[in-house]
Amino acid sequence: MEFLKKTATELRKMLLAKEISSLELVEHTYERINNVEEKIGAYNSLTKESALSCAREVDKKIANGEALPPLAGIPLALKDNMNMKNTRTTASSKML
Repeated sequence: MEFLKKTATELRKMLLAKEISSLELVEHTYERINNVEEKIGAYNSLTKESALSCAREVDKKIANGEALPPLAGIPLALKDNMNMKNTRTTASSKML
């Protein structure tokens, strides 16, 4: 399935309907990153292990019927001027 052509809303519906898993989305996302990152250089850092861990947690919550925030389970990228726990925030500046 081509996840890149889906909106976050469509992916959320698929997650909640158990048509896909968050783990599948993260694995697909990293496969895509591995295929194109060298050419485009879009990322300063990646948090694959954290993303996989979060995906497993979300999948368990979905299986248990727990309520989730709207973007739970949807892979996303944060601009490097947004603080995120356990990562460096550099704003792409060599001075920071």
